[in-house]
Amino acid sequence: MSPELALAQLRDIHLPAEHSIGSSLSAWILPAVVGVSFLLACLLWRNRRQRHWLIQSRQELAEIQRLAARGDIESGWHRLSVLLRRLALLLDPVSGSHALVGTEWLSSLDRMFDTVLFTQGRGRLIATAPYRPAPGAAHHKGETAAESLIRLCVETEALLGDARKRTSTGTK
Repeated sequence: MSPELALAQLRDIHLPAEHSIGSSLSAWILPAVVGVSFLLACLLWRNRRQRHWLIQSRQELAEIQRLAARGDIESGWHRLSVLLRRLALLLDPVSGSHALVGTEWLSSLDRMFDTVLFTQGRGRLIATAPYRPAPGAAHHKGETAAESLIRLCVETEALLGDARKRTSTGTK
C-alpha cells in the first residue's frame, strides 16, 4: 500500500462534544428525586406515627369515660392509670417516670404535661383511687367517683394536645 493511498483512507477524528451543564444535570436528577422522595416519605411516616398515639389515647379516654358512665369505676381508674404510664413511657422514655409511684409519679406527670392537675387537682386520685376498696370512696370536692374519673379523662385529653405540640417541636 502506498503512502498516498494510506493517507487518503484516513478520516478526521471526531471528539465528543463538550459536556454541558444540562447533560451533567440530567445524570443527577434521578438520584435527587429518589433522595427527596425518601426524605418526604420518612417525614410523613413520622408524622403519622406521632398522630397515631394521640388518636389511640383519645379513643382509650373515651372508652374510660363510657366505663365510668356505666358504673365500672374500678376498671376505669385502672385503665386510666395504665394509659398515663404508657404515655409517660412514650413521651419521656429516658427519665424512667413511668416506673415511679405515689407523689413522685404525680409530680412527673405534672412535669410531663406542664400542669399542676396531678399534684394539686383531681389528678391526685390516680395514685389512690385504683386501690380503694369501695368505688364510691374516690371523690374530689364533692364529686362522685364517676364524675371525678370522667372529668379527669376530659382534662387529660386536653393535655394530650399540648403534649403533642411539645413533642413535635422538640420542647419539653
